[in-house]
Amino acid sequence: MVLKVLTDKRGKVLKTVPKFWLHAFTAHPIIVNLLNNKDHEIFDEYLSSIEVEDNQDVSTAYSITFNFNDNAYFDNQSIAKSIIFI
Repeated sequence: MVLKVLTDKRGKVLKTVPKFWLHAFTAHPIIVNLLNNKDHEIFDEYLSSIEVEDNQDVSTAYSITFNFNDNAYFDNQSIAKSIIFI
């Protein structure tokens, strides 16, 4: 729950920073090598926010949700990935 409160607050601030997610991903020394020009375009124009949420059932699990504005690449506006450490 604490993580959700912090990420919600951070998300509001990040929406005021132009191209934040594009800069965040391209500044990472490993992730930048995994991205192509289309990824740059999607992160620049369509990625609106990223949310992290703790799993309530498993203490070593969480989910990451990528939220997108309307675009030609995805039918869904959100793509989520759940991670569980065993």
